Amino acid sequence: MIRHIWLTAVLSFLVAAILGCGGGGGGGGTPAAAVTVSGVASKGPISGGTVKVFAITNGAKGAQLGSTGTTSTDGNGTYSINIGSYTGPVLIEVTGGTYKDETNPSGNPVTLTTTLRAALSNVTGNVSTAVTPLTELAVQKAGSSLTAATIDSANNLVSSLFQVDIINTMPVDATVTPSAGVTSAQKDYALALAAISQYMKTNSKDLTTVLTTDFAIQSDNTAILTNFTNAKNDFIAGVNIKVPLPSTSISVLASKTNALANGTSKITLSANITAPVVGVNDVTFTITSGTATFPNGLTTATVARTNSAATIDITSTAFGSVTITASYNGITSAPVTINFPQPATAEVSIALTRSISQLTELLFKVRNDPANSAGFVSNTIVDTAFGSPADINMDTAQVVPFTALNLGRKSLSITGFTVTADKPLFLFKYTVAAGLPLFTVSPDGIVASTFNPLTSVDPVANPSFPVNPPLTPSDFTVTVTFKDAQGNTL
Repeated sequence: MIRHIWLTAVLSFLVAAILGCGGGGGGGGTPAAAVTVSGVASKGPISGGTVKVFAITNGAKGAQLGSTGTTSTDGNGTYSINIGSYTGPVLIEVTGGTYKDETNPSGNPVTLTTTLRAALSNVTGNVSTAVTPLTELAVQKAGSSLTAATIDSANNLVSSLFQVDIINTMPVDATVTPSAGVTSAQKDYALALAAISQYMKTNSKDLTTVLTTDFAIQSDNTAILTNFTNAKNDFIAGVNIKVPLPSTSISVLASKTNALANGTSKITLSANITAPVVGVNDVTFTITSGTATFPNGLTTATVARTNSAATIDITSTAFGSVTITASYNGITSAPVTINFPQPATAEVSIALTRSISQLTELLFKVRNDPANSAGFVSNTIVDTAFGSPADINMDTAQVVPFTALNLGRKSLSITGFTVTADKPLFLFKYTVAAGLPLFTVSPDGIVASTFNPLTSVDPVANPSFPVNPPLTPSDFTVTVTFKDAQGNTL
């Protein structure tokens, strides 16, 4: 009886399940939620621009998305478009409409004739994104293959260059006082876009030319950043800006931290000014500790800024650390410290100023002054074309203040070695005990000979041929590289 009841229950369940899955109606899974892409289109804010969203398929622009197909930006540049249940990479395009020229806010609106785009590597839900000239630069940088990797890399690169999140930050109008809640990032983005307008005005160029040529992202973007910074400062100097500006500040950077204390080795100092004050141009550099001088021979020097930067060189003839500050409009930078350390080692490169074929013998002496200032460590032949190491006999020894080199061949049958003019041949290494030793080739004891085929028959009667004219110290080029205790070149 119990078994009968159990079978009846199972059959009832199966029938109900089959009926529930059948034909016409009801049931089914939950439909996928609609995805909305929204944000701000700006070159100043774009009014009446047409916005379309496209799928990216196999790295290229694909089908248009959204039940309504297109939408228009409002007076503040905002847009919103439903793209249905699509998930994946998208390309957003804005065409037409008008925008306010930030350099002439009271003038007539400017018609947008350049298509602006933004690319997202993966949309999985509602998303907000800006569409601006900076996002267009990123799409251009991503190139013809819009993969997740190229899209993210380009967006990150342009964001880093212009110091603003080009995708997730919504720019405001730089010529309108911002409302409460507007972030500093939104204001910075507004200034960046206004700088592009300023650049266009200053250089009489249209937006397409600026984006595809002048500001097109390269491997080296120094020129772009210089032009951008100058344009931003020119815009700030105008009367149209409404977004609050950052406070004026100054910082100092050194081109390198160590240099040689020989009075000629230079370190370049750059004072960088944030929000420079119109009409205030002088930047004063001051050595606050240590021994060094500026080109004027003094420990204080005033330099006129160029846009937002001022540079000056500094040298020293004394070993030790030097601290410098820069002042601008009553504001003084944090100190920067550079070093003119006592060298720990010296590398002395020797080259001959003329070529010699079939060299069989070479003797000369390197002198270091003062006598006890350097200790010989090693010597090597650095020109691999000189000859086979297996054929060369070379002895080097130091008898203060000289380091004598004696080079010859291991067999009289060897026809000699090849010296190439002005090509480094030997590298002598020394420890430096004190000061800056002077290394020269001594005029005494220079011997150079070339191959005589009869030498192997009777070396006494047929010695090698002397190099003619004989070598003198002027035939040697001596190049000295000093390094600190960490091996850094000074």
